Amino acid sequence: MKNKSSLKQEFINQYGDGLQFSESDKKGVFLKMEKQQKPKRIKLIPALTLAALPLIATILIISSNSSINIHPEKPLSSTIADRDEAVHNPLGDAGLQNLHNEGKFQEINQTVEDNGIAVTIHEALYDGDRIALIYSAKKNNVPMERPYFYDRLTVNGDNSYNYSGGARSIDNGPRYLHQIHPSEDWPDQFELGVQLFSVGEQKGEWNFEFPIEKAVDALELRPTDTASNEEWTVTLEKAALSQSSTFLKVNMATPGLKEEVMGHLDRFIFEVKDNKGNILPFMTMGGTSGDDITGEYIEKYRLYYEPMSKLPESLSIQPYIEDADYHEVLDSPLKQELPFSLPQDKYGGITITDIQQKQGETWIKYKADGPPSLTRSHLSLKKKGENAEIERLDNYTSDEQGYILARFKTNDSLDELIVSIFKSNIKKLDGLTLEVDVK
Repeated sequence: MKNKSSLKQEFINQYGDGLQFSESDKKGVFLKMEKQQKPKRIKLIPALTLAALPLIATILIISSNSSINIHPEKPLSSTIADRDEAVHNPLGDAGLQNLHNEGKFQEINQTVEDNGIAVTIHEALYDGDRIALIYSAKKNNVPMERPYFYDRLTVNGDNSYNYSGGARSIDNGPRYLHQIHPSEDWPDQFELGVQLFSVGEQKGEWNFEFPIEKAVDALELRPTDTASNEEWTVTLEKAALSQSSTFLKVNMATPGLKEEVMGHLDRFIFEVKDNKGNILPFMTMGGTSGDDITGEYIEKYRLYYEPMSKLPESLSIQPYIEDADYHEVLDSPLKQELPFSLPQDKYGGITITDIQQKQGETWIKYKADGPPSLTRSHLSLKKKGENAEIERLDNYTSDEQGYILARFKTNDSLDELIVSIFKSNIKKLDGLTLEVDVK
């Protein structure tokens, strides 16, 4: 049983809505839940990275600090506190939210109008590995819903730079967060041009241009070692540890064709741990690319994990393969003795630790454990005997212990409610644990 609307919503929660690619990538189209392009395929998939084998690294220290202070204090509890004490992350991204709270976004406040639609870019942030734009749009002076746009970017007037991107609402609108993920390294400062060709369903021209510069320092690692088994080789091309994110550029390579060692819709996911065994929460990823190069297939990933409060001694990357076309639904009564667990695969699942009904809503606190499959943290709610899902109001933000507070727009009796999760089909790739020294 597959619930396509749930899969679509989980995809949006992980990667944003209104996804788009650079000019050279826009020939790609969605195939199931991936973007593909020929001869260069672009797709979106979840992932994480870091794990165990000695690795010689060239370390460029841009920041002289031995710690990166980014996490504000958050409530650490498996039970539900008052809403005012709950984690509030309207941007849906821990790193960007912390930087926004610290005032590190630069004010833009440029408005361009065409065909009755006024688009305003309010703020922007560039961390060296991604750009975040906070924007809004009005049609006939009324805020638009889902004003996602199709664009082309320029860097100092040059439109040859490749990138991917996507948007999501901020606290259900009227402002939106649009992330841009470069496919290669961009300058530390430049003139950014944002040329919009459509907003929502309306075509037109909305052109913006403003200077932007890297707003955060980072510890950069450019390793040289790899880990290999009989089929695959994993390489960490770059890592950047900052207040914004733990950014990883990971390559997977195999001799011959991808289809000879994995299914057409299979994808890699990566579990990343520090030297103490703590798993880094996954935030988002840029578009990935796969290329057949002289008899070798190479798949490249740009991955963003939550920032760390202190630099670890090492990081480890463990690849898995996930069957992207496998999503069996598991339904369970919501009312049962707490805590209770809902297994997703042999590596992990969801544990529900507290349930309360407040302010006409049903609140569920839970934790998702295991490698970061696309649907790992997905949890939905419906009434008994009905297929329609109840509206979920939060944006899947977790606290520092990994607990997520889900809020559903219903005060129906708990006896009448069914909680649903997706099971997954993932396989650990033995012999491919890669360990990277940080200090």
